Amino acid sequence: MANTVLQYVLAGFSAILLAWGYAARSRRIGFWLGALCAGAAALGAHYDSFWTMVVFTILALWGFVGGLDFADTSWRLRFSTVMTAGALAFIALWPSLDVMSGGKIPCPRFVEERVSFRLVAGLDLRGGMRLVYTVDVGEAIRDKRDRYYEDMQVELREDVRRALRRQPSDG
Repeated sequence: MANTVLQYVLAGFSAILLAWGYAARSRRIGFWLGALCAGAAALGAHYDSFWTMVVFTILALWGFVGGLDFADTSWRLRFSTVMTAGALAFIALWPSLDVMSGGKIPCPRFVEERVSFRLVAGLDLRGGMRLVYTVDVGEAIRDKRDRYYEDMQVELREDVRRALRRQPSDG
């Protein structure tokens, strides 16, 4: 049922963007790009391909905002890019937000069934945990002493080798 409604809504949005692109010739590229993406999203809804539908719907909105004439082009493109990233992040996190907020941000069953991954609240989000680090001073001193001992042995060996190379041979 939801796929059918989304299919018709997206097809209608595509038709509106096509007509708007035909009427506003100076901004037709953005509107027609949005119409093409909305049509692809409608096909994604028809064939029950959730992420295809979501990505092309967001791209259709990106084209729509890009075609509007409310600010300069670079600002519209930056706004559209941020809007796209935010929308994709929200849709990906929506089922997790529903669980983590205790139902305050409800997620429709349609989205919940199609977004399979979830965030899991770690210990920091569920009240945390207390870690206490201690240092065994005696063990630390022994480790440092052993390292110095090994370093001294290596240096002594090198000194002996150098001294042996400098001695004249008796033969």
